[in-house]
Amino acid sequence: MTAHNIGTLREKSLHAAVKEWYAEPGDRVEEKVEGFVIDIVRPDLLIEIQTRAFLPLKRKLNRLTETHRVREQALRLSREMIRNSANSIRAAHRGDFNQARDLLAKVTSAAEEVQALRESQPAVYYAGY
Repeated sequence: MTAHNIGTLREKSLHAAVKEWYAEPGDRVEEKVEGFVIDIVRPDLLIEIQTRAFLPLKRKLNRLTETHRVREQALRLSREMIRNSANSIRAAHRGDFNQARDLLAKVTSAAEEVQALRESQPAVYYAGY
């Protein structure tokens, strides 16, 4: 476990022990994520240890879960845009121009949704996924 010593001086022994128990090789500990310090960060998981009041987690969880929801929605839309773009090209090659236009309209609609997501959660747009 590689500690960055962010906030570790204020940790109680139970918090530190639970974090040590959960940590696996390769975990990033006390890592900043979207302005919050997260106890353990893995590529697909954030682990936050809370041994006292849960109210301090409310803001953090609300923000992180909303960002996750937007990221997943943006990924789904991006995949849909890629698939429909490819299918539109195939339809055009077959001479089915009506189908190609319909698919491009879906791509345009999805792109507009992605733009709205970008405006609502700039952190997702600039994350580099």
